Amino acid sequence: MMVMKRQNASRLLELGDPMDTIALKILEHRLAHPSRARIRKAQHAPQAGDSRSIRPSSPTAPPKATANSRQPTAPRPEAPKPTQQAPRGHSQPTSPPSPIAQPLASARRGTPGGRGMARTCRACAAACGLAVGIAALALAGVYLPGFIDGQLHQGVREYVVMRPQAAEDYYGRFLNNTNEGSTPSYVRFWMFNITNLDEVHKGAKPNVTEMGPYTYRAYFENFGVEFDYAGMMSYRGYTKYIFQPDLSPGVAENDTVVTLNLPFLGALIELKARYKHFHWLMDRISYLIERWGQGKAMGLFMSRRVEELLWGYLDPLLYRLQDYVDVNPEFSLMHNGSVDVALSDELTVINTGAANLTALCNIEQLRGVSNVSSWNNHTEMVRGTDGAHFHPWMADNETMTVWVNELFRAVELSPIGSVEKDGVRLLRYELDPSMANADPRFYQYVEGLFNATSPTVAGPNGPSDQHGLPVYFSLPHYCHAASNLAEGVNGLKCNLTRHELYIDVEPVTGQTWRAAKRLMMSSEFGPDFKSVDAHLNRTILPIFWIEESGEASAAQAEVLNDRVFKIQRLIQMSGQLPIMLAILLGTILLFITIAPFVARKKRWRPKMMWGGQAFAQNGAHTEPGTSDDLEAPLIQRRNGTASQPLPPSPDGSPSNGKLPFQKAMN
Repeated sequence: MMVMKRQNASRLLELGDPMDTIALKILEHRLAHPSRARIRKAQHAPQAGDSRSIRPSSPTAPPKATANSRQPTAPRPEAPKPTQQAPRGHSQPTSPPSPIAQPLASARRGTPGGRGMARTCRACAAACGLAVGIAALALAGVYLPGFIDGQLHQGVREYVVMRPQAAEDYYGRFLNNTNEGSTPSYVRFWMFNITNLDEVHKGAKPNVTEMGPYTYRAYFENFGVEFDYAGMMSYRGYTKYIFQPDLSPGVAENDTVVTLNLPFLGALIELKARYKHFHWLMDRISYLIERWGQGKAMGLFMSRRVEELLWGYLDPLLYRLQDYVDVNPEFSLMHNGSVDVALSDELTVINTGAANLTALCNIEQLRGVSNVSSWNNHTEMVRGTDGAHFHPWMADNETMTVWVNELFRAVELSPIGSVEKDGVRLLRYELDPSMANADPRFYQYVEGLFNATSPTVAGPNGPSDQHGLPVYFSLPHYCHAASNLAEGVNGLKCNLTRHELYIDVEPVTGQTWRAAKRLMMSSEFGPDFKSVDAHLNRTILPIFWIEESGEASAAQAEVLNDRVFKIQRLIQMSGQLPIMLAILLGTILLFITIAPFVARKKRWRPKMMWGGQAFAQNGAHTEPGTSDDLEAPLIQRRNGTASQPLPPSPDGSPSNGKLPFQKAMN
């Protein structure tokens, strides 16, 4: 067998291809000096009769090498050899290919190089599988945000719709704020005290000082709740106020305030409207003031304690005037509610949002009143919410409607931007500027001054021409109102930070998280009752202003963060998932596409595999493995580049052009 390999090697040397000559000289050297492993392999070669064996030639009479002497025992079918282009800078060889090229190409199949190709195919298959998986994830990422968003909308709906099974921290806050852990609600009052009453009697401009804040904690309770199939909820409710001395620094409920005698002024206006010969009653009224005023009545003005003004007192003067006019001798600026009073009131009806989520908590009927018809040829429907709840998924530019019971009308709130509290993004709403414009429907003729006289005196559905005490509302210190209002009184100065009305709403759930409802009540006096006060100038005088405020606690923010905001962040992340997966998929597909071209651009390098050892020139790439002599690739070309021919020797013989390692081996 060794002799036959020598003959084959000698025949290959006669072919003349330079690169093949180099490799065959290496082969001839290895045949002349076989390793022990090769000797053992030859000794254990298959015997005659084995279909895989090669009949050895006689060592004593080796046959001559002829053109037809090398015949493979089991020739393999040859695949067509791909045409290879010459690399840039090298010309295509003009000589015909060596006869050994075809056997070498055939021998490459099934070699370690072939196994490398198999490994490459498996890697490509794995990459393709990975790409398909990523594509599936990208496709799922397209639909995943919509699915999560739908689940979030459903969860928010179940959270905010008013029903007995609703979340306790939502529906429970609607029922009352008396439980432990409930958000406290506070009401603060600032009273305006006249300091120059003697000058005012003579026609001077009033000087006022602001006294307060008188802080009360508000406790409300809604009871008798009933639901109907139309998506409505009816209930009764009341609010009571408890004074908080620790939150009222420097003031007390027994402080004395000099202000306008509102009930007496109202009684005089009603008497004047009822009796044509009103002037003859003035002498009698003046006598009553002097006798029954008890030092508290001073013409059209009076001196009362803060507690009396806010929560009521019995006026002896009004009691005596009952003989002439239907007037209630008890008067108060506020009403401290109770269960007994609430039971005598009519039902309040609101929308639960079950049928229409955008109508959530809209007031359909307020203590039996569904519209106010005591305006100037205008009927105002009861609408909007009370400002504590709105519909979920509020848009950043959406205008909200709120029913203000003190004004007997609905007002519009417009968003001015967003704020943050405890990491929760909130939309801030303020009174829409258009609400300050003059509107004859509501007897509103002065900019920024809401006239509530008619419904206050006659009731929501009383006659629109009813006469009584002038009642006006505005922002404190006449902010956003006509300038002549503040100029008519000394001591007023608008500060929007302290006096602006605002509501901060969490837009996903529509809950009010922080609010400050600020309104100032004013009235009007003038020279209409000269027998009582002869020298008064017409003035719109501020009486007091009120702030109802409250805010959600940090614990409530944490609950909402767990229920809503984490899901929102997941939706935002899932919305970016298709983009990230598409980038990753594109990278993998690009790698699969250009990898074969990058591999072909590597240089072809001579390589011989023998006994698990590889010899390469200049650090050429090697592949591990062993194979038999002529069945293994003797020359390995990379990237389709042709081997550089050796420079011819001086005598023209290609065998004389030797590389350094060839000379060392010879």
